[in-house]
Amino acid sequence: VVESLQVDTSDVTKGSYIACMYDEEIWYGLVEEISEEFGDFFIKFMHPSVGGRRFVFPEKDDICWVRESDILCTIQLPHLTSGRGGYFISEESKSKVKKAHILWERTLK
Repeated sequence: VVESLQVDTSDVTKGSYIACMYDEEIWYGLVEEISEEFGDFFIKFMHPSVGGRRFVFPEKDDICWVRESDILCTIQLPHLTSGRGGYFISEESKSKVKKAHILWERTLK
């Protein structure tokens, strides 16, 4: 079975949580807007907390446009942590992102 090297973004909608590539790193974020005209997505990024196990939306929004080709996949709604604040990304989502990242890297070759 040959896997498609095209990452499917058809399920990415406003309000979706996604994983994407930015500055050669994987980032998680929330889709705020979609530009049909330019084929890109306005993403509000989550930042990793110390240790990288939790993610938070910074006080000052970190938002920018991301090309469709740099969207890896949608992820499940992150789980809000109790007490310390922040969000956890599920192991299922992390596995999905890892596979999508491999496909994304193949498109660069």
